[in-house]
Amino acid sequence: YQRRVRGSNQIMTTSAQRERLTGLFKFFDADGNGKLTKEDFEIGGVRYGEGLKKPKDHPISVAYRENFMKMWDEIKKLDTNKDDSVSEDEFFNGLGAWMKSDSENSLGKILQSWTDILFKTFESPDRKGSITPKEFQTIALIADEGEANKVFGQIDKDKNGFISEKEFKDFCHSYFFEPTSGYDCKCFFTAVAK
Repeated sequence: YQRRVRGSNQIMTTSAQRERLTGLFKFFDADGNGKLTKEDFEIGGVRYGEGLKKPKDHPISVAYRENFMKMWDEIKKLDTNKDDSVSEDEFFNGLGAWMKSDSENSLGKILQSWTDILFKTFESPDRKGSITPKEFQTIALIADEGEANKVFGQIDKDKNGFISEKEFKDFCHSYFFEPTSGYDCKCFFTAVAK
């Protein structure tokens, strides 16, 4: 549920949605200056690889650097004043347009692509189509194992000890689109030092 402001692309989000999306903005804002730039995504891709504890030339690290740049290619479309950066206002207003769009630029399609990449990269080699608690902690870059297990337990709806692709995608969709996601995920990305 999102209400649109009449005559604009801006979405009236709940405070919980705004908090989650603000967290995403801050995660991408690598230098903390309140604007997203190409350099932020270059730095972010490197930091994500470091958080995964993979060498810079490891295929997963390379893939994430490439995917961060693909994400920038989408995010930079929100730069309405053409200053080569995306402010927090541009970010939220642009998300409004994406949320109501069925085009390739829709937030849902971009999120779908991102979750596909995440899941396929980390699904258990011994159990295709599922993610173990340790793999989840790695994906989410959660520093504290207890916190990671708590969130994992919320996502693992059938309580079989694995997150299925459907459970993972349901979680990602709920986290960004639902007014109250029902997931306590403030611990995401804590393993990435800024």
